[in-house]
This record gives sequence, structure tokens and C-alpha cells, in this order.
Amino acid sequence: METNTKESTVSAKDIFKKVFFVAFPFIFCDVCKSLYNSVDTFFVVRTLTKLGFETSVAESVMSVISTWGNKLNMIVIAIGTGFAVSLIPNMTASFVKKDYADLNLKINQTFKTLLYITIPMTCGLSFLSYPVWNMFYGASVYGPLVFRFSIMVALVTVLLSATQVIALTFKEYKILLPSVLAGLVLNGVLDIPLMLLLDKIGVAYYGATLSTCLGHILTISLILLLIKKKYKFNLKESLKSGLFTILYTAIMLLVLFGLSFIVPLNVTGRLNAFLVTLLYAVVGAIVYIFITYKTGLLQDVFGKDIFDKILRKLHLKKRVIK
Repeated sequence: METNTKESTVSAKDIFKKVFFVAFPFIFCDVCKSLYNSVDTFFVVRTLTKLGFETSVAESVMSVISTWGNKLNMIVIAIGTGFAVSLIPNMTASFVKKDYADLNLKINQTFKTLLYITIPMTCGLSFLSYPVWNMFYGASVYGPLVFRFSIMVALVTVLLSATQVIALTFKEYKILLPSVLAGLVLNGVLDIPLMLLLDKIGVAYYGATLSTCLGHILTISLILLLIKKKYKFNLKESLKSGLFTILYTAIMLLVLFGLSFIVPLNVTGRLNAFLVTLLYAVVGAIVYIFITYKTGLLQDVFGKDIFDKILRKLHLKKRVIK
């Protein structure tokens, strides 16, 4: 039988418009992230040289912030960002169904997991800045000093990526774009004042990193506050879990600090630096996981059933027969 079917035709212009408007928020966010480094590059070297640093030292500090330290930051950023992006389909499914209770649960679970993983990682890398830097790049005067604080950018970048994913899932572009722009502007405004302020205590090179962190924190706060207000989300679980994570991370660092009296951190040679880093990483991980397991934070973040199965497979927990 003959059937009259009328196919819808979409012009190339319409397709281009749709692709552009879908892709633009992602492109805008990534461009703004890159502009943070551009702003720092413009201000850091000039300001540090005016404060009495040699040009070679100022350029070395900038290279740590923008290039060499940033490569190490990607260890944390890659894990956190990959996890955050993988949550888009889950969140989108709940958003389409308008199941805001499930969305609230997933958002809290996202932040709890990211905080549980990234806080000890960044603090651990900060504590081990000397051996980690020596292991990858060799001995340096300013490298470990600058990296010790610049690694904190990785933490806020991971949280920023997760927050942006949430805003993009909700298609809240009017909230996302101004918030990202506000953070970038704050970074540019605070760069020089913070370097001048921190120069009074001898750490002017931390000013650019601090301004970047504050810019990201502003963006995260604006997005979460506006989305929380609009969708009535409750983030108390994330805050509570984050506070406990900070507490247990501090205990882990105290143990590592005690270990430093036995095994010094200021070692020379890449092999020695690798062995020291490995030792501290293993001890820190064991202490952190043990504390969080005993206090129940680990089960709260990842679920009790998963770890019960792992323990049973390792023959560390007997199977309960009903």
C-alpha cells in the first residue's frame, strides 16, 4: 500500500544553532579555567619582581603554578573530574523524571565521595611536597614550596567541575555562566593585593594560588546557593561528611608528621624520594581507611554492602547465615 509519509527536514543552520547552544556552556567554562592561568601569568612575574624577587625566580615560581605543579595537580583533577562527569547520565535521568528527592540524594553522594577521595589526596601531596617534587623534577628551591600550596587548586577544581556538571544537568545556564565569570573576575582583582599582603610574611608566591582558590570557591558557592534556593536541596549531609573527612585527614597527617621524625622527608635522589613517598602514601592510606572504616564514614560514603562483600572475599569477615 502506498503511504504518504512526510519527513521533517532540518536545515544545516538549525543543526549548527542547536550544537552551538548545547556546546557553548562547556566551552565557556573551559575557556574561563584557562583564563585563570593567563591572568596569573600576566600579574605574578611583574608583581614578584617589584617585590624584590629576581626575574628568574619569579619566572620559576610562575612555571610551577602554571605548568610543572599543574601537571601534578592533574593526578587529583583527573580522578575527581572523571568521576563527576560520569554522573551526568544518572542525574539527567532523575531530572527528566523530576525526581528531586533522588537528585538531592545523588548530589550529596557526589560531594561526599569527592571530598572523601580528594581531601586526603591533596593534603597528602601537600605534606609530601619535597619528596614528590624531587621524585618527578629533581631538587629545587622554590618548586616544593610553591607546590605545597598550589596543590590545593586541584581540590577546588574538582569541586568546581562537579558543581558545573550539576548546573549543566539542570540547564541552569543563567546561574552557571555569571557565576563562572564572577569567579574569574575575583581572581584577577585579588591577585596583586594578596601577593602584596602575603609578602609581609614572606610567602608572596602563594598570592596567585590563593586568589585562584577564592575565585573557584565563589563560583561554587554562587551555583550551589542559587540551585539550592530554586530546587530546595539540602546539602547538610555533604557538609557533615566533609567536616569528618577533614578531621580524619588531620589525624592522618599527625601520624605522618610523627613518622617524619623516624624517616625524614628531605631526602636527595629520585629513588630515595620515590621510596619515601611510597612509604608515606601506604601508611597514610592505611591510617585514613582504618579510621574512616571504624567510624563508619567509609560505609556511609560507599555503602556498607560493597565493603562487606570485599571483606568476605578477603576472608576478613565471616558470612552471616540466616
